[in-house]
Amino acid sequence: MVAWVEFPLEKIKWTGPGGEPSFYQSSEKTARGFCATCGGTLCAVDEGYENISLTLACFDDASDIVPDEHYSFADLAPAWLRVSLGGNP
Repeated sequence: MVAWVEFPLEKIKWTGPGGEPSFYQSSEKTARGFCATCGGTLCAVDEGYENISLTLACFDDASDIVPDEHYSFADLAPAWLRVSLGGNP
């Protein structure tokens, strides 16, 4: 299972030792970003879209990230998975 968070593309700055990810055009409209060293999944960007989806795993500390929306595949989530929105359980 992978948790994704979305941010405006213009606000993202890659600061880790690996630098910017390597991108692979995985479909007509989507490019996926991977660590050039280990191949780990980092992000996805859709053509013409102003946001970037990042995996929580690419953050050193994601403890202050609070979701305000849950829309991708919510209907397919396992019964035990609960997403707290806006800091509310």
